[in-house]
Amino acid sequence: MKTPGGGSVNSYDSPLSDEKMRLLIDFDSTRCRIFLVVNKQDLVSEGERLEVQEHICARIRGVPGERIEIFSLSARDAMEANRSGDPDGFGRSGSPRTTK
Repeated sequence: MKTPGGGSVNSYDSPLSDEKMRLLIDFDSTRCRIFLVVNKQDLVSEGERLEVQEHICARIRGVPGERIEIFSLSARDAMEANRSGDPDGFGRSGSPRTTK
């Protein structure tokens, strides 16, 4: 049975360990769709975000097969947006609104 997708949650302070890299390679061997979430974007500047994302892209270039999608977000900001009922806060957090 084909797995529909697999993912890995990382953070900007530890973007892609060797263990997570092996996990992405294992996901690739199943031919499933792969995504990578990088959390804690609220703790870094825009320049630092770009630098980390470039680092991740350079590391995953060696993973054959499907394209790996990268999502940047702040779970803390998303939780605050949900708590305060701020729909624009979800957009700033990088998270889609999934709760009421």
